Amino acid sequence: MDYIKKARASEAKIDTKTRPLLHGDAALLPFRRFVFVEPKLFPDANVYQAVHKTAKTKDFGEYQVEHSHSADETYLFIGNNEDLTGLKAEMVIDGVKHAFDSPASAFVPKGVKHKYRFLEGSGLMVVTLLKKKYGFQK
Repeated sequence: MDYIKKARASEAKIDTKTRPLLHGDAALLPFRRFVFVEPKLFPDANVYQAVHKTAKTKDFGEYQVEHSHSADETYLFIGNNEDLTGLKAEMVIDGVKHAFDSPASAFVPKGVKHKYRFLEGSGLMVVTLLKKKYGFQK
């Protein structure tokens, strides 16, 4: 078994049928996505995990559609500063808007509608979906 794999960088064109995005042009997004755990890399893994890296300095606007999953999901927001600060983000979870600074985490139970966006700064967002394959419902 191959226990270590190199992360897969996001494609230039993203299928909006398989990702909850307003458009599929990766060049227009305020982040670059790297997939670390998925069936293509680890067929036996029962989790999906990706990292979104941003270096933006101002509010980018909306780029994600509100959606839900058939499994629980967690988010980690990690800024580039030594103490993990330096990133401002916003999540809408179950219709309630939450703006916050890193370091921060969020838990979204299965079936709960949500979306996120980076507001300011630079850093990483780690998303973990407790399901083998990524999927969503609008």
